[in-house]
Amino acid sequence: VVLDSAIQIFPGETKFFLARITGRSTGLDKKVVRVESKTNSATIAYNATIKNISIDITNLKMNSVVWAYYNYPLLINRELSAQKDLFSHHINTMVIPPGVLSLGNPSKVNKILGDYLNNCIGFRNILLFVNLANVVKSNGFFDDKWKTSFLQWYDSAIGTLQSKGFENNYLYLFDEISKEDVPAFVEVAVWLKKVRPSAKLYGTVNKDEALNKLIPVLDIIQIINKNNYSIDTISKVNKWIY
Repeated sequence: VVLDSAIQIFPGETKFFLARITGRSTGLDKKVVRVESKTNSATIAYNATIKNISIDITNLKMNSVVWAYYNYPLLINRELSAQKDLFSHHINTMVIPPGVLSLGNPSKVNKILGDYLNNCIGFRNILLFVNLANVVKSNGFFDDKWKTSFLQWYDSAIGTLQSKGFENNYLYLFDEISKEDVPAFVEVAVWLKKVRPSAKLYGTVNKDEALNKLIPVLDIIQIINKNNYSIDTISKVNKWIY
C-alpha cells in the first residue's frame, strides 16, 4: 500500500506499520512521518541515500544463520517445511542444539545426530552447539577422564557428519561467551587444536574483553559490528556479523 494520505487510528486500537523504501534515482531522500493525537504529536524523520550499485547475485555466496532447532515445539514434525523455508530465505548454516549432541554420552551421538541430520541435507555449514557454559562448573571438567570422553564424542560426531556428506563442521563451544568463561574457552580450544588439528571453532562474541583473546583460536567469529570493535579491524579469521 502506498502511503500518500493520513491513516486514522481509533482509541484502543493498535496497528503495526512496516515500511519499504524503493530508490528510483541516486541521491539523498528525506522524509518525515508525523504522528499526532488531540494532546500530543511526534515526528519520525529518515534519510535514505540511494546509490547506483550492481550486484551479481549468481556469484553471491554469503553465509547466513538463524537458530532454527528442529526439536523446538513449533518445529517438531514440521522439519521439511522448516528446511524449505530456511532455504528460501538464503540460510545455508544449521545450528545443531545441545540436546541432539549427547555430549555426555558418546555412544549415543551416532544415532541421535544421524537422525537429526537427515533433515539438514543441503546446508553448507554445520555448527555443533556444545554449550560448555553448563559444563565448566561441574566437577571433573577438563580432567583426563573428561578429555578422553570429549574426544570420543568429537570423533563420533565428526564421523557421523562426514558420513552424511557434511564437510564444513564447526564446534560452537559457548554462546555470547561471558568474561568468566573466556579462560575455559581458550584452554579447550588450544588443547583440541593440538590433539585434533583439523578441528574448527565458531564463536559468538559481544564482550570487548573476550574479543582479542578468542580471535587466535577461532575459525569463525560472529560479532555485533559496533564502532569500538569494527569488523574491519579483525584479521586472520572469518568474520560474520549480527
